[in-house]
Amino acid sequence: MITGTLKLVSHAKRVGGTILVDTPGMVHGGPARAYQLYAIESISPDVIVALQRNHELSHLTKQLKALGYDVLELPASPWVRQRDREDRRALRERAFYNYFAKRGLVDHTISLDKVAIVGSFMGSGCRAPPETIQVIESIAGCRVEYCEISQDAVVLVLEEKPRSKDFYASVRSAFSDKTVKFAVRGFERGLVVGLLGEKSSFLDIGILKSIDFKAMRVSISTPLRNVEQVRVIKLGCVRLEEYREVEKLEPGFI
Repeated sequence: MITGTLKLVSHAKRVGGTILVDTPGMVHGGPARAYQLYAIESISPDVIVALQRNHELSHLTKQLKALGYDVLELPASPWVRQRDREDRRALRERAFYNYFAKRGLVDHTISLDKVAIVGSFMGSGCRAPPETIQVIESIAGCRVEYCEISQDAVVLVLEEKPRSKDFYASVRSAFSDKTVKFAVRGFERGLVVGLLGEKSSFLDIGILKSIDFKAMRVSISTPLRNVEQVRVIKLGCVRLEEYREVEKLEPGFI
């Protein structure tokens, strides 16, 4: 998020004009504190405006002032209604609908020989040898759709949920020096992905429909008409179904 914000600010500076950055309302807890402080340090704004009701930003403004930033503290408007989780979810779903449905989607099939997958452990290693897959299948009691091994991780995509209750512990024991990530076939369906070009340049976003691990190709729906410049597919953590947000996964879930 910080990298994206910094890129947008850099682009806006080249275009010219006044730049206003509206940061998220996430302000409490370790990750929130880190995000707000690191984002501000990376952008280095001329003025920081803190809108608050009951000094809920005082822990941040105190540190920002100590860092030498010009901080202007103002009361939040009494007419602004605080949104709960469901409100924010509804707004995101409306934004997805407006972005995808109104622009229109095009289906593309892209070879993984031409693009890389990032934002996950998958795509950073090599396909496991047949003998390794056979051992894992014997433990799982089901077929392994895909297995990839890298220097620090193992990614397993199974045809179905393993029948053995001890499967996960057994595999983790066999690869005790690596992080092991598990998924079942179809895990990718509906994930929002980023489509990036050279040097991580943003091209568009899309919805992942499927991954064919035999042919090593992906199917994606996106408003982007031409995908020739796509070099990277960045896996997201939000799953959509008819533009509704049906699941939010942890970063690095696969």
